[in-house]
Amino acid sequence: RLAPSMPWPSAAMFSSVLSFILAGEVPIYLETDMEIGIDVRFLFGRFTTKRVFSKDCGLKLRMRSGTPEAGPMACAGSFERLRIPAFGAGAGGGGLQLDALALAEEELERGRRAKNLGLGVAMAVGFGLGLVLLCGGAVTLARTRWSQKCSQARDLVEQRNATSELRAAPIGAAQPATEGL
Repeated sequence: RLAPSMPWPSAAMFSSVLSFILAGEVPIYLETDMEIGIDVRFLFGRFTTKRVFSKDCGLKLRMRSGTPEAGPMACAGSFERLRIPAFGAGAGGGGLQLDALALAEEELERGRRAKNLGLGVAMAVGFGLGLVLLCGGAVTLARTRWSQKCSQARDLVEQRNATSELRAAPIGAAQPATEGL
């Protein structure tokens, strides 16, 4: 961050730029102020948390074959405690590594509980509805089979009643005439 009362470039700055161009290492200091937010939406509600992250960071730059190369980045609570690692010490690339547990342990625990509760409720509702649908299908299938068996039994009883009426007629009694003989 540039301060409003920042002085004009000094001789030390020009010597740093010159040593950078001539393949030396130049330290770069960064003051980072970030607001890290977590916003998770569930079926039953929403979980939101924000955390301010303010660190002083630094890294070294050097020229290699005409292109700048960034060394590993380091961060500390203040510039006085900041120790910038040399090239080859750790992963390069200049990425800012944030340790989640060191940033917001309570917020992460609240988020973990909200996630577990939300997923547990969603699983219970999903499996419960699946079980209800499965039981409903089984009951419908059982009723359909019962209905078919009752219908077949009724037809069988009607056929037996019709044949028993023909048998019950006395011998020699007038039989109904059949057409077409």
